[in-house]
Amino acid sequence: MKAEIYGSHTEICLTEEEAREYCKPDCGAETCMWLGRISSKGYACNFMNRSPHTINHILNGGTGVKKDGCYKVRDKVLEFSQIEPSPVVREF
Repeated sequence: MKAEIYGSHTEICLTEEEAREYCKPDCGAETCMWLGRISSKGYACNFMNRSPHTINHILNGGTGVKKDGCYKVRDKVLEFSQIEPSPVVREF
């Protein structure tokens, strides 16, 4: 599990094995509520990018999953790397 910190958000990508070990996909209430699927990269943890809308949705019973993160993201026991923002190029 590795975290990349950008100017506006943090990306945490997980391998299939890491997702099964920490996030428990397809395990009902044991599945982490912050687990996301990225088709080209596998899985992503959205714990660091929680929006107020998503938090309210989950707290109001909008999902059957109950696990709220894991020790690796809560205690920041993972490799972080700062990514410099790339310049925005716009063509008109």
